[in-house]
Amino acid sequence: MKFILALIIILSTHALYADVSVVTYNMAQLKKNGLDLVACTKRRVPLQMEAIFKDTASPIYAAKNFVLMIQESWTKRTFEAMKKAALERGFTIFPMEHKFVKNRGDLIVTNIPVLEAKFTAFSSDKYAEKGITYAQLDLGNGKTFGVINTHTGYSDATGFSDEHRRHFEELGQAIEVLKPKSTYFVTGGDFNAGPDMGFKVTKFDAVGSIWENGIMPLMRNQNMRLLESVGITWDDTNNTLVSRPPLLLRIVNEWKNGYIGWDQTDSTLDHIFVQEEMEVLRHEIVFKKKYPLRCGGREDKDGLTNISDHYGVMAVLKTDT
Repeated sequence: MKFILALIIILSTHALYADVSVVTYNMAQLKKNGLDLVACTKRRVPLQMEAIFKDTASPIYAAKNFVLMIQESWTKRTFEAMKKAALERGFTIFPMEHKFVKNRGDLIVTNIPVLEAKFTAFSSDKYAEKGITYAQLDLGNGKTFGVINTHTGYSDATGFSDEHRRHFEELGQAIEVLKPKSTYFVTGGDFNAGPDMGFKVTKFDAVGSIWENGIMPLMRNQNMRLLESVGITWDDTNNTLVSRPPLLLRIVNEWKNGYIGWDQTDSTLDHIFVQEEMEVLRHEIVFKKKYPLRCGGREDKDGLTNISDHYGVMAVLKTDT
């Protein structure tokens, strides 16, 4: 009987670490001088907590184990809500204090034991102190899972910015150093670039310069495979948090560019890259659901609104432990 019980425990432990759901999500919790840069930041927080942690259909529950990569959790309200929800469920969150997040915005949340976690800032960042958030996780049986969460700089319709290019290069350098340390390795986040990216007033070949000759060669050099787009993550057509930014930004954009919204058109800006040999069991766009939220006329006829200006991306990956 003891032998059977021990065998069940061993098999259960093995099954526990079989698959990992990897999720990247930009929460768009961004304020400046007390003003929302994406509408309704405060009122969106509890709805985002529901979508991420409380909803049984949340992508973090798509496998026995998960790694959640968060961008733009800038505000203290958002960070404290994320920390509380994570710790209540026995998850690990990095970093653990808001002072390390308020100028970076990035978090990693996981239910896998963490062996190491650290943040490395980009050499420069015009608007914040973004960089590379890294964690190495213990899958058991001597197997490890490395993950980089990042939010790179941005290029506008005038061309591929030097800072955006430099962030890509520094990301490639980080992968080169960190990838060999783990059995499995993934990189995800908001790259402000994609195979379908475009601008309302196109002044250069954005896809060719930023995507095809920017980030993709660096990833291929590190044997990192892009999980091909299964849908856009920046939805200027259907997501009113994108198409109807706060009044101040609308005025600035109209004065500067001649149009009301952001300059980016429908695009896939958020991605997951995996090491070449990893098997992908599922891959989909997540956090598209709308919730009851009155948000300055951005709600649909049923009173529903998106809870971020980005959708998330999920990949369930097989790990052989």
